[in-house]
Amino acid sequence: MLKTAVSRIKTRWYYSFVFYKLSEGLSSLLIPFFVKDILKGELGTVGVVLSLTSMAAVPASILWGTLSDRLHKRKVLIILGFAGSGVSFLLMSLAQNTLQFGILSFFFGLSSAALAPVSAILVMETSRREDWSESFGIFNKVGGWGWVGGLVLGVILIPLLSHTFAKAISMRLAFVLMGVLSLLAAYLARVWIPEPKSREDRMEYVKVVGRYPGFEVIEKVMYLPRRLVFFLNPSQLGNLGETLSRPLKWYFLATFLIFSGVLMSYTVFPLYLRDQIGIPEYGVYIINIVRTSSSSFFYAYAGVWIKQAGRGKLQIIGTACRSAIFLFYGLLGFIELGFLKIPLIILVDALSGFFWALIVVSGSTIVASLSKKGLEGEALGVYNTVIGFSKIFGTLVSGYLTQWLGFFPNYAMASLLITLGAIITIKINLQG
Repeated sequence: MLKTAVSRIKTRWYYSFVFYKLSEGLSSLLIPFFVKDILKGELGTVGVVLSLTSMAAVPASILWGTLSDRLHKRKVLIILGFAGSGVSFLLMSLAQNTLQFGILSFFFGLSSAALAPVSAILVMETSRREDWSESFGIFNKVGGWGWVGGLVLGVILIPLLSHTFAKAISMRLAFVLMGVLSLLAAYLARVWIPEPKSREDRMEYVKVVGRYPGFEVIEKVMYLPRRLVFFLNPSQLGNLGETLSRPLKWYFLATFLIFSGVLMSYTVFPLYLRDQIGIPEYGVYIINIVRTSSSSFFYAYAGVWIKQAGRGKLQIIGTACRSAIFLFYGLLGFIELGFLKIPLIILVDALSGFFWALIVVSGSTIVASLSKKGLEGEALGVYNTVIGFSKIFGTLVSGYLTQWLGFFPNYAMASLLITLGAIITIKINLQG
């Protein structure tokens, strides 16, 4: 079992990801604030900067997959991912304009794209097959708590630095810290990651992903769910007509609409809470901690509920409720809630995290059930590629729509797109 001394040494490398996840969690909200406040970017620029990471990550995931297959050097690729991310954060601290920052965001997307998929294979190669379930559970839990820790770090660090330094200096120091944490993760990976004796085919992960999902539990604006785009085989793209059934094509359209709406909502959410609703930055971090903790907690339970409720039902519930929540967010700017404002937002965002868990877990299940037998891997790769493009679309549209028309039209549009996605999912579900 994993609790033996030998197994603890084999799984010790999991904890190198804690330091990287700390930097990711901290950066998730710091970047929009930095672009707007320090680099004087408009909301449209914030959307562009965030989308550049996703633009880089889609092709980079396929590239890392190919390198992983040919080199079989998981340790080296993870170290490169950590180090590249760390260098990106350090250089971001020196950025003087949005162009420089956008280039660095693109580079960050290229380097960080290696981490989730390559680590998936390494988990399998460093544990016995009968221990995979427990291994994936431990690895995901470690990464999830690391991300939450990064948000907690933001709650502590932002007030502390702002009382000691000017705002620009304090934010740049935070980027330096994120860079150091990522480079520390690279060093620990070099020391702790063993050279596995077994070699697993990366497509083997596709066979178990339905049973051990969760490499990207956390809902993130600027990062792709890269665990499955990694398995997209470019040579199969010309055969998509044969690979994808008609219901699956409709579901991909629904996925694009749903995730575009989600990204439209959360791209501007930190700035909306601070600038429109009047919540201080540390309060924005607290609200995100609650949502992240909620989705992480309910993630494991969602898998059980989906098996009991049947295909598609929980995703329909999740998307419908999220559509209502995002419309509520848009109306917040017109409602005077007084002292109830922050508690109500925390409660609603906790519910949003719960419904996110339903959407994420049911998505892969629906794709697998609608796929033709033996082609689940290609379908799952296409599914996450669709999510990748929805993230690019959602972040771009959200920034400019909010800049031109305001926050409420953005949230109304996000709610509409998610509703349309839910309607398509209902149609697919009724067809059986």
